[in-house]
Amino acid sequence: NLMARENLRDAVRAVEYLKEHAQEDLKRLEEKLDFSVKELELWREIIEKMYFPYDEKRQVYPMDDGFMMRKPWDENKIPPEKRAWLYENYHPLFIMRHRMSKQADAILGMYLHNDLFTEEEIRRNYDFYQEVTLHHSSLSTCIFGIVACDIGYLDEAYKYFSQSARMDLDDYHNNFYAGIHAANMAGTWQAIVNGFAGVRCQNGVLKFKPTIPKEWEEYAFRLKFNGALLEVCITKTEAKFTLVEGDEIAFTVRGKEVELKCGETYIL
Repeated sequence: NLMARENLRDAVRAVEYLKEHAQEDLKRLEEKLDFSVKELELWREIIEKMYFPYDEKRQVYPMDDGFMMRKPWDENKIPPEKRAWLYENYHPLFIMRHRMSKQADAILGMYLHNDLFTEEEIRRNYDFYQEVTLHHSSLSTCIFGIVACDIGYLDEAYKYFSQSARMDLDDYHNNFYAGIHAANMAGTWQAIVNGFAGVRCQNGVLKFKPTIPKEWEEYAFRLKFNGALLEVCITKTEAKFTLVEGDEIAFTVRGKEVELKCGETYIL
């Protein structure tokens, strides 16, 4: 529901932009997609009325209205050899009667749209989903690691990062014989860039919230933003940002606005 609402919000912004700056393009789009700008009123109503389950006792967003009424799931009852193949070893009706989440779900929404929640809200939901998430997907631990960074749980973030990085090396899911987990490899990269470095792009603004695990001395990466190539290096004592290519770039570091021209460096 969160992603549906925000996708619809982006669609409203896109149509409003075309209406102001490219009316001919908007007209062609209306014909091609068979919609009308008159629909925006309905879209806005849907955005305002989108439903989110909420548990008052725990002050968290459960997966659905019946989630908190289900039986708690004790993962210790699952033999280790069956954990990676949960849905192959247990009937879906049995699984759906228990309070469990196979992988990062609501937590993924809070990663992608962390600007819509307070840090305390994210922490409460993270703590709750820690109890019910089985991570029986290669796409789960990297997301939990990113959100752990957002709320200052750096030790847990590094634990999850390590699990993602060694997913195939240690064959955590007992299925490496079938091929590598390529999407998890991308998630491992995200755990560094979006997790430890805190990179987000929200409302057109590039943001950084750099941290570093105590196990590391430094890490570095490059990213492109609006045609500009930015090099980022994080150590235990500083965060350094250098514009390698492009005329200029603007971003924020822990809320502070920074502007660089080509060849310039900002050090926090």
